[in-house]
Amino acid sequence: MVRDQKVGYWKSYYPTEKLRSEGRYQNTKTGTWKSYYENGQLHLIGNYVAGAKDGFWKTFRVNGKLKTEGGYVSDTQAGWWKTYNENGTLLSVGQYVNGKRNGYWKTYNQNGEIESEGYFADGLKVDWWKNYDGQGVLVSEGSFSKDIKNGLWRFYSQGVLSEEGSFFRGKKVGLWKRYSPSGSIMEVSEYD
Repeated sequence: MVRDQKVGYWKSYYPTEKLRSEGRYQNTKTGTWKSYYENGQLHLIGNYVAGAKDGFWKTFRVNGKLKTEGGYVSDTQAGWWKTYNENGTLLSVGQYVNGKRNGYWKTYNQNGEIESEGYFADGLKVDWWKNYDGQGVLVSEGSFSKDIKNGLWRFYSQGVLSEEGSFFRGKKVGLWKRYSPSGSIMEVSEYD
């Protein structure tokens, strides 16, 4: 053993003497580590390489239900990630690159119905996005550029097209059309 360096299998405890965490040190955390809630329920499990989170990780709620799962590379979120609500229902799924959301993502409401879907680049919304109501019915769809509405957008009422037009840097521009429930044009407006 090297003086003043942690080496071997370690355990830490709550003041109540219940297990708090366990894992291996080789001067820094290495290999699989687990931490627990004071009630003994598993809180998280994951892998360390040279003291940095690396590999697949899972976190759990105090009730034992899965909260998050996904990968790390050198302490940074990477690859596919999923989050879940208190009942274990999927809330979001998508990829991280260098700790930022990238690529296609889906989010769900507490009942498991789709809430939104679209693309991220460097953690910002880009390209085409769709948003849904609590029953999974489409309410809007359109284009983002760096988290700002930019380009064509369509809005729906009970799944039927009700309005459409374009945004530029988050503001309405050009011709906007409003539709009746039967689909005929009710109003045309122009924005600078």
